[in-house]
Order: sequence, then C-alpha cells, then structure tokens
Amino acid sequence: MKDENGIVYLDNNATTQVDEMVLAEMIPFFTQHYGNPSSRYYPQAEFAKKAVEKSRLQCAKLIGAKPQEIIFTGGATESNNLAIKGYCFANSTKGKHIISSLIEHRSVLDA
Repeated sequence: MKDENGIVYLDNNATTQVDEMVLAEMIPFFTQHYGNPSSRYYPQAEFAKKAVEKSRLQCAKLIGAKPQEIIFTGGATESNNLAIKGYCFANSTKGKHIISSLIEHRSVLDA
C-alpha cells in the first residue's frame, strides 16, 4: 500500500498500518479510557479490563480457542520469551538445550 507520498512500505515485520476498524475501536482507549487493565480499585482500570476481556473472547471465538488460551503481549520480545521459555519449562525432562542460528532475532537468542 502506498502512503500519501507514493512510498510503498514493505517492512511489515517491524510495524504495520493499523486497520481503520481497529483504530476506531482503540481511539477511546488512547484519549478517554486509558486505565491499566491489570490495576484494581479505580474506574478506568475496570473499564479497560472489561475491554481486554471482551477482546480476548472475540479473538478466542474467531479461532475456535478458549478465552484463557489467548494471551496478549506487548511485542515480539515478550512473545518470543513467553513461547520459548514456556516450552522449555514445560519440556525440561526431555532435554536442556535449544538449537538456533545466529540469524535469529535477538530476543530469541537471549531467551
């Protein structure tokens, strides 16, 4: 997709344009309801928490999963750590090494 200057952006592994429907849903959370969904005891946090749980349910339904199987992360590093370390801890009786290559993302190698 070309931007307003006619430039085509191809590095969608780093970042990508937000779909207009997603942006419309998120605007209130950037401007009015910006509470921390993991906090307690104040209205903005409760509102944000309900929105996250609604999103979790929608994502689960979309892919046929259970809501508790949906985990939202802040980015690639957190996701890679969760996946790699989670797998390793769950399978520690099968061995204690991982084979990777030097071309892996830094967050994969660091995990």
